[in-house]
Amino acid sequence: MDEQSDTDRLTTRQVQILRLVRAGLTNRQIARTLRISEGTVRKHLENVHGRLGVHSRVAAVYAAFTSPADAGAAVL
Repeated sequence: MDEQSDTDRLTTRQVQILRLVRAGLTNRQIARTLRISEGTVRKHLENVHGRLGVHSRVAAVYAAFTSPADAGAAVL
């Protein structure tokens, strides 16, 4: 079975935004950093949620940046 990593399913911009989310930035701060509108940030995050099958920014960061081996340890 060919498993695709979660970040492989995302665009470069979506990964860039998730890295900023992981760093603790708000949508407004991300928009200013990337020189895009806050609405564009929000839309990118909506698309990320859909691609990863999650419902929150925390879950998106976890899904995108946690390896399957790490996920088992987090359940302890």
